[in-house]
Formats: sequence, C-alpha cells, structure tokens
Amino acid sequence: MNQENTTAASRIPLARPWGAFALLALAAVGLSLWQENMHPLAWLALAWLPLLTLPTSDVKRALGITSAGALMFTALAWYANVARWALPFILLTPPLARWYLHRATLGWRQSQQRVQARDDFVHIVLSALGHGLLVLDLDGRVISANERWNDLAIAATPPLPQALVGQPYLRLLTEYAQCHQHSALQRLLERLGGVITGTFDTVQEELPFDASTLHLTVRPLSFHNQHVLVLTLTDISERHALLQSLHNATEQARALIEGSGDVYFRQSRQTLAFEYLSPTIENMLGYSPETLNEKGFEFIIRESQPHNAYTLHRIEQYERWKQGDTRPFVATYRIHTGDGRTIWVQERSLPWYDDQGQIRGWQGVWRDITLQKMAEQALHRKARKADALIEAVAQGVLTLDARGFIRDANPTAIEMLGLNPNDVEARRLFIGDIQFLDEHGIPLTKTNTPPLKTLRTGEVLEDAIVQYIHPEGDILWFALTTRLLSAGNGHAPTGVVVTLTDITAMRREQEKLRYQSTHDAMTGLHNRAYFEEVCATLQASAVPVGVVVVDLDGLKAANDTYGHEAGDELIKRAAHVLQTSFRKNDIVARLGGDEFIVLLPNTTPDIVQKAMYRLRQHIRQHNEETKHPIPLSMSIGGAFARTGALLEAAIKRADELMYEDKRRRKAGRDSFGTP
Repeated sequence: MNQENTTAASRIPLARPWGAFALLALAAVGLSLWQENMHPLAWLALAWLPLLTLPTSDVKRALGITSAGALMFTALAWYANVARWALPFILLTPPLARWYLHRATLGWRQSQQRVQARDDFVHIVLSALGHGLLVLDLDGRVISANERWNDLAIAATPPLPQALVGQPYLRLLTEYAQCHQHSALQRLLERLGGVITGTFDTVQEELPFDASTLHLTVRPLSFHNQHVLVLTLTDISERHALLQSLHNATEQARALIEGSGDVYFRQSRQTLAFEYLSPTIENMLGYSPETLNEKGFEFIIRESQPHNAYTLHRIEQYERWKQGDTRPFVATYRIHTGDGRTIWVQERSLPWYDDQGQIRGWQGVWRDITLQKMAEQALHRKARKADALIEAVAQGVLTLDARGFIRDANPTAIEMLGLNPNDVEARRLFIGDIQFLDEHGIPLTKTNTPPLKTLRTGEVLEDAIVQYIHPEGDILWFALTTRLLSAGNGHAPTGVVVTLTDITAMRREQEKLRYQSTHDAMTGLHNRAYFEEVCATLQASAVPVGVVVVDLDGLKAANDTYGHEAGDELIKRAAHVLQTSFRKNDIVARLGGDEFIVLLPNTTPDIVQKAMYRLRQHIRQHNEETKHPIPLSMSIGGAFARTGALLEAAIKRADELMYEDKRRRKAGRDSFGTP
C-alpha cells in the first residue's frame, strides 16, 4: 500500500506540467499539419510526450516500444505525404503502450499484495503461538526471530543469548554451552552438523535450566532456493512436571488439515461393497475403486486383523448403532498398498440411513496416520523420553472474535468440548451456550471470562484453571491460555487465541492422593496425620471443642483366636458404629491399631455426654442385631475444652477417663449410663 502511494506521488508532479506542455505541443502540431510543413522530429516528440507521465521505470520500458513505432509512422508520413493519415496512429501508440504496461503490471502488483497478506497472516499466527521461532542461515547467522524466542531466552537461568538479525547465533550458543557446561545444549550442537549435511531431518533436545526447562528443535527448510535452519523453542516447565506424574500418557497426533488427502467412502451393510470412494483412494492405497471392490477391504487388511475380524467388528458396531449409540466407529489398519508401501490408516465412520430411516450402511473417512504411527513407535523405542512425551500432549486451539464467537477450532478442541463440527462457528464460548466454571465451581460471567479480559487489557493469561461440563455429563478440568490475535500494522486486535490443555486426569489424581493422605486405608476414617492437622487448627482458635477417646476391646484376642482377617473385620465394624454415632461435622479418626479419637468442634459438655451415650447405645444395638461371635466392645472416655488452647489437656483427660472405663469393664462393672 505504501509502495503504491509512493508511485502515485512520483507520477502526479510530472503529470501536471508535462500535461500542460503536451496540450500546447498538440496545438502547435495541429497548426503545422494544417500548413503541411511539419518536420519528422515533431512527430517523434509528439509520440514521446505522453510517456513523461509514466513512472521512471515504466518510461524505460516504453521508450523502446513507442519510439520504433513513432519513427516508422513519421517516415511514412514524410515520404508519402500522408501525415494527416499517420497522425492518429502516432498519437495512439503511446496510450496503447501505456495501457499494455499498466495491465501487465497490475496482475504482478495484485500477486504481490496477496503474498504480502499471506505473510502478514503467517506473522500474526506465529506471534500468537507460545513457541519461540528462530531462522538461521547455514553459517549460523540470524535471519529472523519472533519476540517469544527472546522472551524465553531472557527467562532462562542463566539467560541464553538474544537473537539479533545478522548475529552469528550458533557460535554464541557454542560459547554459552562451553562457558556454562550445558551438556544437553552441547549434545544438540554436536548433532547439528548432521542436519546441515542431511544426515538427520530433525534434532531436538530438552534443555534444563535452574528455574525452567526448554525444548529446542532444529529442522532444515528450503524456500526461494535458500536453505535455512528453523529453531523452535518451547517452555515445557509446567508440562514437563505434568508429564512426569502421568506415566501412562500416550501420544495423540496433531489433527490433519481437512482436505489433506483423506479418503471418503460409503459402504453397503449387506454386501460390504463400496458405493462411493473418493478419487484420492489411488494416491493413498494404490488401488482403484474397482480393484478395491473386487478384492474387498478385508483382503487388503488381512495381515493386521484376525480372520473375519473386520466383518465381526462391523456387525458389532451396527448392533450398537441400532440401539441408539451415536459414537463413531473408529479402527486402525495396517495396509500393504498396491504400489508396495506399508501404511497405517485410521477409519472414523457413522451410520448411513436410507429414506425409511433404516441403517443402509456406513460412511466415513480413512486417514493416513503412518507418520503418527511411526512417531508412536519411536516413542516406545525411546522409553517415553520427555521430549517425545511433550509432543504427545494434545491441546485444543480456538480463535474467538471480539464478541466471543468461535471463528476457528482445531479438531482436538472440537472433540474436547464435544461440539458439532458443522456448527462450531455459530457457538459462543464462555458467554454463550458453551459455559465454563472457575476453579471453585462458580460459573464465569461476561465480566470475568479470560478471553474478554485479554481483549480488554491485552494481558496474556496463562494456565488459568477452569472447569467444563461436557455434553455427555463429565466434568473436565482445563488449563486455559489466552493471547490477543492482532491484525498487525497498528490495527485493533481482531480476537483472541484460546489454548486448552486437558488436566482432568491430573486433578483426579491429586484428589485421590489427597484422600489417601488424610484417610485410613482400612476403615475410611480420618488418619492420625489429618487429626493432628485439625488439632493444630483448633488450638489456634477460640472454638470450644469436645474430645472422645475410644479403645477397641478384645482386638488381640480376636487376632489370636480367629486370625487377623477377623481382627480387621472387627476394626471395620467399630469404625462403622463410630461414624454413625457422631455428627457429620465431627472428626472421627483412627490413630492406629485399636485406638480411635473423635473431635467435636463448636460443642458443649452436654452434647459430648449425649454423644458418648449414643455411641454406647449403638454398640449394644449392633451386637443385638448382628449376633456376631465376636461382640463389639469399646472403652470410652470424654472431655471438654472451652477453647482450642485447652485441647491438649482435654485429650489427656479423655484418655485417662477411657482407661478408667476399661478398668471398670474388666472388673465386671457396666459403664452404661444416662446423660
């Protein structure tokens, strides 16, 4: 756009004075023609005058075309005395040349504008990604780098060299690795020569630093007859910690772009014949549609499936669809193609109905996932190395406009959110029908959604924890990152890029570990660690607390007489009776062996006595109802602390009273009483 303005500006100052001069010259030429005494050089000057309104570069190209024509017609006019007839041809030659040059350059300029628009879009997308990108020539000098690269380089400890255009960056990295004795970076630099020579397609390494972990990948690339190295730098600190805790994580390949060579098919249920196969079948499988129908798909996949397995799987899926199952049929095949290759193909298909609503067959897509399979096999061979696990993390990526409407979403995001691919762009995220909750389960409103906050402030929000209720009813946990999607050139942002990372498994594992750390594995009661944690909290408060100490009688005798299984059952029975005898907010804990304790916050001495009485009643009721050969018996002691500061003394007092109760019971005196 700036170039066009400059061209126009360089043309206008010439056009006005030379245009006036041209009018005067035309008047003089007309007078000369009337008198039939015009000199040939006047014709040539007249032919060149309109070219003075062209830009300098166009004048050079036009002079050769117009001068030859002008001289020819001038000579013809002079010697044949037909100047009046030659005049129209001479006058039309420069405008025609100018028109031709304008049309010839217009297509080139439009092509340049499309290329520039594409480059601007690529720059916007690369700026929105969270990766640092650096392009080097084969001598190791910087050609280009995005801002994210230098941000990550500065954040490293000690910081990596910043990338400036023209800088010998590979030499700086080598000096950095030697100075700081960074072995991982040295290994990558040693293998870098293989990328330049073509021995390796890609080299990558995990670079640990004091406060972060970065993942560096180097790939060769050729464009415009220039060979370059593309370096990708990613901050994997938090992801690396997540992957280490999820040992069973597997790779999910990035979704392929629609229309990248997939085969669409429609297959009959009764005959298993293909009623439609897209022409891309020959490129993928090396078979024509006729050959595939003749041999049958089961014949092609026979080496990767048991006999008749394909047909059996189809029948099973057909029965599920008849029962209302809407899930697609997904299968993976290893295929020997007609041209001798071995590829992996994944199928995703859905039922195909006739006019009466009956399932006539199925239709779907075959996608070549050979590269994904090769990557998965490589991951297993490398024993789940960290760099491969990082690539296995599937993220959903969406772009939203300023009103919150989804403008684009990758297949991973569509699947994570359970959306219909056909109406994704009509949905609104966060403030519409796709609702999220914050970490505490409170719905996010229009004023506090992360994308709108990013649009309003321009702030990049990273790893905001949100909950999402999937259409199938599951509650999922996502780590959410939002960045502005800028149009560049000073224009206002056009939307927000949202990245979703599924952390549901990690959150559930955390909840499981939390439960295990605070509960007794045998009884499900709180354990000693949790009891001591609650005691510390209550001791720092002014809350009145009741304490009941319980000792299970006869556990050793049960173990010696009936075995430890009977003793464990006795402990579980005691735990059940204790849980049903106290309030929901009371803390019932097993300290170990046959020792139990109960904390009653916000209570009174009268409530403590009633609770102990209720416990004795429940013990008696349990024995009467179960008539177990090992009757349940407990020694009980209770005390009350007016404030949390007196809790320790109350526990000691309750313990003493429990032992007094045990002595009375051994002496044959019943300790049952009334409150």
